[in-house]
Amino acid sequence: MPLALPTDQKPREALEAYKSQWKHMYDSAQWRSVPHGLRIRTLARDPICKICKQRPSSIADHIKDHKGDMMLFADFGNLQGLCTGCHSEKTAAAWGFGGNAEKQAAIPANTFIVSALTAQEQEKVKATEQTPESLAEKKRLTDFGSGLLAYLRESR
Repeated sequence: MPLALPTDQKPREALEAYKSQWKHMYDSAQWRSVPHGLRIRTLARDPICKICKQRPSSIADHIKDHKGDMMLFADFGNLQGLCTGCHSEKTAAAWGFGGNAEKQAAIPANTFIVSALTAQEQEKVKATEQTPESLAEKKRLTDFGSGLLAYLRESR
């Protein structure tokens, strides 16, 4: 279900106001520091997006919204690496941006939506997932993530 929005604000304005409440948490050393911050550790653990399993992760996403709860914010198990597109879709679904909010609310926020594609388009996506180039890119990203994770462990 989308988050409740104040009636006097548009969804995007409400999202920005909501996010600004927690800015201090995302500016903290616990989140940002290299190499021990939660963000870098999440991206090292999840080099490929956990939703689409195709693109590189670029955002450390809280699976369950922390709503300012520091314990939930800092819970490494509550974090996942997402690509920008999947994170945008998840945020849009949670905040009711674009399209039918009721329809979006019925879809779990951590589900990559491919049902809107035709069968032919879905086959094309599946075919491109298995090309030698895409498999080599996935391996390269996985190796990079594994190497970064090993570096982080050694530097402790």
